[in-house]
Order: sequence, then C-alpha cells, then structure tokens
Amino acid sequence: MFSAKKACLTIAVSIGLVLSAQAGASAAGGESEFDHASALSRHVAESPEPAKALKALPKSDRDLVLKYSTPARSTTTTKVVPMDDAARASVARNNGRIPSTSDLQGRTPGVQRSSIIWTGCWQTTVERSAHGIVGNKLYGFTLVGGWCVNTRGVSSAKYDASWVHSNLWFGWTSGGIQNKGAAVISNTGRIFVQYKFNYTIAPTQEDHPCLRIFGYENSNAGTDWGCSIY
Repeated sequence: MFSAKKACLTIAVSIGLVLSAQAGASAAGGESEFDHASALSRHVAESPEPAKALKALPKSDRDLVLKYSTPARSTTTTKVVPMDDAARASVARNNGRIPSTSDLQGRTPGVQRSSIIWTGCWQTTVERSAHGIVGNKLYGFTLVGGWCVNTRGVSSAKYDASWVHSNLWFGWTSGGIQNKGAAVISNTGRIFVQYKFNYTIAPTQEDHPCLRIFGYENSNAGTDWGCSIY
C-alpha cells in the first residue's frame, strides 16, 4: 500500500509524463515553440497543484514555461477627456483640440503663459500591461483619475477607479490593490495605484506594479510607474 507521500509523487510524475507526451505530439505536428509553451502553461496552470505540476516536467519544458511567462517589458496607453462644461469650453477655445504635452513647453508651474486658458475638470484613463518575451500579454490593469484646474492652477485631484484586466496569462492571478492615493503636489494633480500579481506556477514570483497620473495646469496628463503621490 502506497503512503500518501508516494501517492502524491506518483501523481506529479504522471502529470509530467502526460504533459510531455502531449507537448511532444504537438511539436511533431509542426507546433511553434511559443504554442508549445502555451499548451504546457495552460495544463500546468489548470492542474490542482500548479507548482508541483511544473516541477514534474522535464527541465527543458520547465524552462520553456518560465521563458514565456516572465515579464520582459511593460506598455502604457493614455486618454484624456473633459468632464465638465468649463473643460469642454477650453477644448472649444482651442479649436476642438484636447491638451497635449507640447502645451507645457516654456511654462513654469503656477504662472499662466499661454493665450489658451485651460480650466475645468479632466479625467485620464491609463492602462499598463506586462508582456512576455514575444509580446504575449501576461497581466494588465487600468487606472482612472481626475483633476480640476482654475485660472490659478490645479485645484484638486482624485482617484476615480481601477481594475485588473480579465485576460491574465496562464498562472498569473491578481492579489488586489496594495495602495492608492491622490493629492495636489507642486501645482500638479497626482493619482496612483499599486497592484499585486502572483504567478501561481512559481509561487516565489510576484510583481507589485504601479501606475501614476500627473494632471497639469494646462489640463494635459503625464504618466509614469511611480508608487506614491510624491
């Protein structure tokens, strides 16, 4: 009669043999390395104990799973929209153009130096995504923040919302929001959020990415990956 420990070992080895056999069959059919790694990652992630399933694979397959599941780069996209009548009037005064980074050129914080006076409340939506070595998306999240501007500068800033994207790569899960905040610092609205993401296939691997919005006096927005309002 097998002990519980031997039974677990037998199951883990069996999983490894099955996955390797499936992967080998796929590779023989002309499957790319990325497709091969994706299939392995799916099977490991969906097993009852992903970490044990990964460990049971041959080293070459383990390396392949981790190769395409490890963050290699991040990308961001940003959109600014007017949120009230004053902001929409500012856009109208500028022939329908939303503020851009070029509007900041030659400006010093706290002093108005433009023929176009930007006022009103604005909102920015920013997305950040982590990608694997070939651009496959591993995880992503969105931050929405707003700020208001009057003729004296930035008057307020607020965190509106944030959420995790649903299309997580095999094995990646969200650990939720770790921190968030909003404030006006040096005549700039600053809004940030920090998330935690866990890689269940390799439990020691986790990420704590951040997104930060800068709402400027000209109503343009900047972003970076800072983890605080400062």
